[in-house]
Amino acid sequence: MNLSGAFCVYLSLMSLFLANRVIEACGWSSVALRSWFDDVLVLPLALGFALWLHRRRGRPSAWTIPGPQVVLAVVLFSVAFELVLPPFLDHATADPWDVPAFAAGGCLFHFLLNRPAATRPAEEPS
Repeated sequence: MNLSGAFCVYLSLMSLFLANRVIEACGWSSVALRSWFDDVLVLPLALGFALWLHRRRGRPSAWTIPGPQVVLAVVLFSVAFELVLPPFLDHATADPWDVPAFAAGGCLFHFLLNRPAATRPAEEPS
């Protein structure tokens, strides 16, 4: 199986996310891992899935999520998880440092994952 570089990065980020969840469940996590690591990873994972879904639903393989939409995702996640949800959820805490973590995740997605899909070279006739 030939996996594209962006897909390998996506799988690596997913593995890091899952490993962090296991570490947290075992009680071995640090404050930085508990507070911001998932916030850095959530946008590359969510937007990577959205990019894949767009392509599965008919977008060309060269299509990428436009930069302003990535910025919009950072803003929406920041507003939702730092302003809207904390007053309603006991386990949600507004932390201003989450906003730079979301922004770092948006940059991580934009520069590492938001690439045209690798296309297979045309097979030569035999």
